[in-house]
Amino acid sequence: MPAQQGWGIGIRQSTTLTEEAHKYFPKGIMELHYNHHDQVLTLPEGAVCFATSSFCPVEGFTIGNHILTFQGHPEYTTAYNRHLLMNHAENEPMDVRTAALESFSHLNNMGTEAARWILTHHKKA
Repeated sequence: MPAQQGWGIGIRQSTTLTEEAHKYFPKGIMELHYNHHDQVLTLPEGAVCFATSSFCPVEGFTIGNHILTFQGHPEYTTAYNRHLLMNHAENEPMDVRTAALESFSHLNNMGTEAARWILTHHKKA
């Protein structure tokens, strides 16, 4: 569903909610690259939300040991996200673009931590 908050771009911070998420994000904070206009507002049956923020209430969820989702993009690099921002954002508000550019210098992409979780999630019983 389209986010009423507008475009989520840059590195964004969310709070982790579950013990499993804390294994990969031990400080209770997850910072990932974002590029989205849509977001999940209602969890599917059996889903457990593991991260949230004021911008996006469902930053990620799990269903059993076979589904793990992230609102952010663990696969993005700062160079790639900057390219998207600089070359495909002409219709977006300047304050959103400026905040995204600033996020690249003061937040840390935790894509590696998310990748570790992705690679081990299916192995759990």
